Amino acid sequence: MVESPETARKGTDKPVAVVEPTSTGESSVKTEPSDAGDVPSESKFTQFQCGLCGFDVRAQFGDLNVGKMKCAKPVFYGRNPFEPYKRASKPTIIDYIIYGSKCGMCHRDICVRVECSYFVGDHYCVECIKGNRDKFPERIVKHVIARNNK
Repeated sequence: MVESPETARKGTDKPVAVVEPTSTGESSVKTEPSDAGDVPSESKFTQFQCGLCGFDVRAQFGDLNVGKMKCAKPVFYGRNPFEPYKRASKPTIIDYIIYGSKCGMCHRDICVRVECSYFVGDHYCVECIKGNRDKFPERIVKHVIARNNK
């Protein structure tokens, strides 16, 4: 049974996930904020795998909004394993780690490794930058090629 956000929210303070179809036919998950603040929901995990290097991790996908810090685009993220979990305090951006995003051209999942992606207003996989050189500034293309030929 699918509940509307209003029905699902009654009697709970948990964020409500709303699935919306995108123009590519995929689903996009958005979380409505709860009364507890801008803390991302811990309930909607997915398996993230980089389409280039194969990096694989269980992560959440969506808008990462913590306090005043907001990511411009949806990202794959999770709790920062290098920081102790502080349940009593309000989470900050340092409590999370960004694993990757979707390529702005081919929409494949890509991690944030320099060998796999580059951020220029959006995340782009290295293959799209190399294959579409005319759509990127020459200095960015040269930089991506130079750092991946080491």
